[in-house]
Amino acid sequence: MRIDLGTHWHGDHAKPLRNPHQATAAIWIECTDRQASRLVDAGASVTNCSPVSALSAYPKMGLEQWLLAQTWHANRIGKVTNGKKN
Repeated sequence: MRIDLGTHWHGDHAKPLRNPHQATAAIWIECTDRQASRLVDAGASVTNCSPVSALSAYPKMGLEQWLLAQTWHANRIGKVTNGKKN
């Protein structure tokens, strides 16, 4: 969602395809940030794990930290099958 570090993770598109410019990226950022409250209302949990993200409406956390948190949470609640904890 930013192009100051490169237009794509894979490099620029070859012609005749077009590449984004700063104004396009700003629109993407605004639109994506605007969806944060809708996602919460829908019951989604979004964590921004990108260290270079331009998004600001989502909680940020490093990927390793997020993965550890998910593992801890999964271990804490245990696996549930047919309403019973295994």
